[in-house]
Amino acid sequence: MKNFRFSIFTIIRILIILALCILLGFIFGRQDLFFSQIIIFFLIILLSLELIGFVNMTNKELKKLLLSIKHKDFTINFPHNRLGKSFGDLLEVFDEVVQDFRNIKIEKEAQLQLLQLIIDQINVGIVAVRSQHEIVFINKKATEILELPGLTIWNIDLPLINKIDKEIKTMKSHGNKLLELNIGDEVKQLAFHVDRTIFLEDDLLLMTFHDIRSEIEQKEIEAWYKLIRILTHEVMNSITPLSSLTETILMLLEEKDGDPRDISRITNEQINDIRSSIKTIQGRSVGILEFVEAYRKLTNIPHPEFQQLLVCELIEETANLFKGELDKKRILLKTWFQNKKLLIKADKHLLEQVFINLISNSIYALEGRPNPEISIKVYTENGATISEIIDNGKGIAGDKIDKIFIPFFSTRENGSGIGLSLSKQIMYLHHGKIKVKSSLGKGATFRVELS
Repeated sequence: MKNFRFSIFTIIRILIILALCILLGFIFGRQDLFFSQIIIFFLIILLSLELIGFVNMTNKELKKLLLSIKHKDFTINFPHNRLGKSFGDLLEVFDEVVQDFRNIKIEKEAQLQLLQLIIDQINVGIVAVRSQHEIVFINKKATEILELPGLTIWNIDLPLINKIDKEIKTMKSHGNKLLELNIGDEVKQLAFHVDRTIFLEDDLLLMTFHDIRSEIEQKEIEAWYKLIRILTHEVMNSITPLSSLTETILMLLEEKDGDPRDISRITNEQINDIRSSIKTIQGRSVGILEFVEAYRKLTNIPHPEFQQLLVCELIEETANLFKGELDKKRILLKTWFQNKKLLIKADKHLLEQVFINLISNSIYALEGRPNPEISIKVYTENGATISEIIDNGKGIAGDKIDKIFIPFFSTRENGSGIGLSLSKQIMYLHHGKIKVKSSLGKGATFRVELS
């Protein structure tokens, strides 16, 4: 940047004014020089006004620069030769400053357009709303999902927006939720996230919408495939031996041409074989009935009857159910409560079933393990009540851990495979979660979360 100096013309003006003031002081009061005094006086006033105008012109240009920065108007320019060479250098610097701001503005606008382009490619709808309900940002996907093109104000009276606002109030302006919204001629299932933040001293509401209908449909199809494979496996395992035994019995009771065999030709050994086959058929039929009953239980969970419960009482009552078995197998059970007065809203019997399943699984995992131990910890985290059932048992293999919640999949030799699946469904009905962390040989931790 060039240094600003007073021009020679400015210095001459000041010196002339000073000289005229000194001269006026010498001749002031002399009658013979009365008209000279008047002329000098007017010259001083004229030169002073001209100097003030000169300075004011400089201030005007500086004011123009500052106002252009304030209002982000970088289209102005400054004539360089109007105030002399020195001031011309200053105005040239002003032009350079304006050009720098102009370049910064262009760069920011280009970056904003690039950001908008990138966000428009994201398969998630994003809406940002100021406290006065002004939409400060909305991407293309959001307008497509909500089917509200050209939306600029959020608080317009529309059923869709009213429903979303109602959901935001129930979520206390923070959190995640699965929404089913009637949009246009279809029902959309949206993963909805909302959060509040302060941005540039404004209360900003951030909302994201993700249409997960296709993902849910894909997961449902995969779940059906898994269930069908398991059902087919179980049924085939039962039907195949039954069919074989039935064929064996018919061979013993019929002649080669299909006619009934005479009773006198049936030996005691054959009768014993028939009896044994019928008993096997009966046993396998009972197994199929038990399997169907287990499936019926899995698909007919009663709707939860919510009530206020003390978590510590629920855990302690459930643990007492296993006291005899724990003592017999010398398993140490430890409990820890962050707050013994912690309340949750849940169905006592259904949630008790979840803890029964988890403690039962831990007891099974501890068979043959040295120093068997089960720890139950209850605490709060981010507004949720967390219950952890931790054991130092055999653990779960990595290739099985993602399958343990699938119906009828079991790591036990004679397990039904419905306990964990049932527990997961119960937690879903409670708007909660159940998670597992484990590795083979290092025990397992089951985490039950309730909001």
